[in-house]
Amino acid sequence: MMQHPILYSTPMIRMIMTCAKCGKISVPFPCKYCGSTEFVKNQTRRAMKPQPWYNGQAIWRWGPLSLAYESDWIRYCPYGGPGDLLWPRETWAHAPQNITTAPHIYYRADYESGELPGSRVQDIWQCDHHWRPSIHMPKEACRLWLGISEVRVQRLQEISYDDCIAEGIDLCNSSVGWIVREQYELLWDFLNAKAKPAKHNPYTLAREDCYVSYPWPDVRRTGIYRGKAHYIVGNPWVWALSFQRTVKP
Repeated sequence: MMQHPILYSTPMIRMIMTCAKCGKISVPFPCKYCGSTEFVKNQTRRAMKPQPWYNGQAIWRWGPLSLAYESDWIRYCPYGGPGDLLWPRETWAHAPQNITTAPHIYYRADYESGELPGSRVQDIWQCDHHWRPSIHMPKEACRLWLGISEVRVQRLQEISYDDCIAEGIDLCNSSVGWIVREQYELLWDFLNAKAKPAKHNPYTLAREDCYVSYPWPDVRRTGIYRGKAHYIVGNPWVWALSFQRTVKP
């Protein structure tokens, strides 16, 4: 059983901690309020890097690999496979140096206002007392564990109604499929449609200082952004991971 890190934004962390039965946020597993083991978010999608491309001869090219079937890609998933564990990295902070009582680590998802405890009090302010990006969170600070149950490879727009719900999309008192799908589209673009700096070409993984975005619309083109190549990879191929919360191993 392998353990792999995965980055999550604060809203996604809150979805993972929200109990599907009672609707309350519970860091402990099972839910400390009702004992349920079901939580709102149990799927995630991540753009494949590099993006596969079809060579017209019944062979898919994926970086240096030539694969005949999409199912062959699954064993190369960087997040692991069924039976492996994900440990989410989230926005966090050290407690001030002169605070010796628990907690010694704060998590952004626990504070709706975004203010760190004591951050407005001058006498406990320390240079280390600020939110840190999730990518810098060490494994020792991890408090959530996710067991992978399934890995699929698909185009982003192949997501189903049930998948959207499993991604944590709120039904908003409606069972209309296109509304749920539209909500997921907005969420995806909020997180992935902006141009982000990258060090590699999204198709070949060749080293290149560029910008990459992965929007929902099925549009692929290359432009210029801030003097560098901007690869727009619409409707990307994604790793579709299904998981369940579990206890710390």
